[in-house]
Amino acid sequence: MDEFASRAQLPVPDPVMVVDGQAEAHVDKILAYRVRMVKGKSVEEWKLWKVRWTGYSAAHDQWRSRDKMDRGGENRQLKEFEARRLGMQADILKSVEQRQQRQPVHLDVTLSQLMEPQCDVPEVDSPPEDFCLPWERVEILGNGELVVITDLEERKTRPVRILVLFSGTGSVEREFAKCFPSASVVTLDNDPRWQPDHLASMEDWDPTQYPPGFFDVIWASPPCTQYSQARTTGGPPDLEGADTSVKCTLNAIEHLKPKHWFLENPEGRCPNALRLRELPQPLFYTYCKYGERYRKPTCIWTNSPPSTPLLECTSRTPCACKWATGGHPEAAQLGPSSSQQPGARDAHAVYPVPAPLLRHLFHHLQFGEFDT
Repeated sequence: MDEFASRAQLPVPDPVMVVDGQAEAHVDKILAYRVRMVKGKSVEEWKLWKVRWTGYSAAHDQWRSRDKMDRGGENRQLKEFEARRLGMQADILKSVEQRQQRQPVHLDVTLSQLMEPQCDVPEVDSPPEDFCLPWERVEILGNGELVVITDLEERKTRPVRILVLFSGTGSVEREFAKCFPSASVVTLDNDPRWQPDHLASMEDWDPTQYPPGFFDVIWASPPCTQYSQARTTGGPPDLEGADTSVKCTLNAIEHLKPKHWFLENPEGRCPNALRLRELPQPLFYTYCKYGERYRKPTCIWTNSPPSTPLLECTSRTPCACKWATGGHPEAAQLGPSSSQQPGARDAHAVYPVPAPLLRHLFHHLQFGEFDT
């Protein structure tokens, strides 16, 4: 028997496995996925997954390739993450295909129309975000490389909510649903043809039926006929009635307190209701720069402007049709303009907001805490 306590044999710890110069650890869960983007396409050979290690905090999270995680066999956490990510991607592609199948096919195009200059091609360049799915985001690494990151762990269950005031033909909510497929949409309009959720005028509608913060986005396009520069017939404009509608819209936005809001109005007579409020400076743009056949100078007030300026057709920056022909094929009104431009024929053809413009305004919006 050894009488010296100092000579007692201490238990020998298990040897530490070292992999790539680091102590071996087990994957607790996969947090995110990223891939390098080149000209809008992912580089298949450059994929990494963000790993949370068992027993370690977020400070030790690391990006790892598949081959390093599958060295001891197929990694279960990685397999489950990829099944979820690819399943979500397949659902989006399926919904897009269904939407395209429902769109009507126009076969009544004449030869003269085919020979016209291409005035209906939007001029906005597609930002990197346009290649992303709704739950993806773009980042630029320290070395300048562009990567797209999928953060499935940050997704919650509540969908993003948008309220569209003066919804009309539904162009705004359709494009918003393309940008954020699981969005919950509520619409208001006083015309039953559009089948809005709330059939009422802005003056008669009570926004207090919803609590503040219920909607994440509010879009409002008050009727523009009373303010528009294109108004050349029909007697004096009813500016007082139009101002009342805009005032009620601003009151609704103030009560509902959305994270992002947009208020569109034609360039021309500025509503008194807007002059009397402390609002951001308006952004100016023209519809012809986003693929329409008429100029329609317009401005929008918003608390969430995009990082890239909106496009405006001017003498220095003409749209493709203005540059090619010296003018625009149509005017943004029902009948011909004073310069004998034909009108857009139908009010339904004038009121929709161009889809490329809406993508320009919506794609940068952040909803990290919600399911988009």
